[in-house]
Parts: sequence; structure tokens; C-alpha cells
Amino acid sequence: MKKFMLLLFVSVLLFEANAYDKLSLVERFTNTSCGPCATVNVWYNPLTDGWVNSGYISHIVYNVNWPGPNDPMYLLNSVDNMARRTYYGVNYVPWIDVNGTQISETSGALTTAVANGNAQFAPFNIVLTQNVLMESLIEVGVKIIRDPTDVTTFTNTKLRVALTEKTVSYASPPGSNGEKDFFSVCSNKCFT
Repeated sequence: MKKFMLLLFVSVLLFEANAYDKLSLVERFTNTSCGPCATVNVWYNPLTDGWVNSGYISHIVYNVNWPGPNDPMYLLNSVDNMARRTYYGVNYVPWIDVNGTQISETSGALTTAVANGNAQFAPFNIVLTQNVLMESLIEVGVKIIRDPTDVTTFTNTKLRVALTEKTVSYASPPGSNGEKDFFSVCSNKCFT
């Protein structure tokens, strides 16, 4: 029994030495003329803002072309926003995905999905570095370190790097839902 416990203890130490913290990816679909989106944002924006600032999640918001076709953040980057909309099959807003899985639009569902996602094993440690070359040019470096104990086989792995604007503010609401401030916006060539 002592040998088993020692082996278990050593195994746990080895696993913990090589395991990486997982950071859930929260992706949200919205529109500046979506009334229900503004209602959800009362709890959603403070919650996700706190998580982003504390390094608890990665967060990307995509603006789609309905119910208002003139959403300025959609118009600025319609190609990327619609590509993700099509990928997930989004057919209403607000829509929330956590780690690629759609969840209901409640704070409880979001909190649970993020906590569960963050508790999962992460086979990679991804380190991003940035260098601002000029106002409109940023160089991004990506270093990926794989956990040496991981034996997962990946058949179709992709790396997508997204640049978001932390805050986009307007003097007056650009849509009909009354909101003027928007966060984590995928607004201009979000993916590379």
C-alpha cells in the first residue's frame, strides 16, 4: 500500500509539474440594435470585463448583420464576423459559446462553463508576445510548448490569433438598443 501511495504521489507531482493552466475562450455574438443583447449586457459586461482583467478568460465579441444591418463593428469586419457566425451556426443574438460549445445566456451557465473549462487539462502552453511597431502595426510572436506527458493525437489542429479592441465607445448609440460602449470587439481583421 505504501508503494502505491508513493507512486500515486510521484505521478501527481509529475502531472502537476507539466500541466498547464487552461484559459476558457468565451465568444459572443451580438448586434448594436439587439434589445435582448442590451438586457444581457447588464450582467455580462461587468462579469466578463472582470474575468478578462484578471486573466481568467479570453474573450471575443463578434457583431452580426441583424437585427440592424448597419452595426458599425459588423461593417468594419464583416468577413471575420460572418465566418465565425457560419462556423457556429449562429441564428439568433445574443449567442454565447464557451470553448466552442453554445451555452444559455445566463450568468449561471456562463460561470459554470468557464469554471469547468478552466479546470480541464491543457496540453499546450501558449505564450504571446507583442511589439507595437507603429500605431497601426503590431508584431505578434507565438510560442507553443506541448506538455511532454501528453499523448493526445490531433488530426486537424489550427492556430488562430485574434486581435480585439478592448473598448469601442461612441458619443451616441450606433444602433437602436441604446448602448454606446462595447468590449472585446473583433472589429478589424480579427483572425490571421
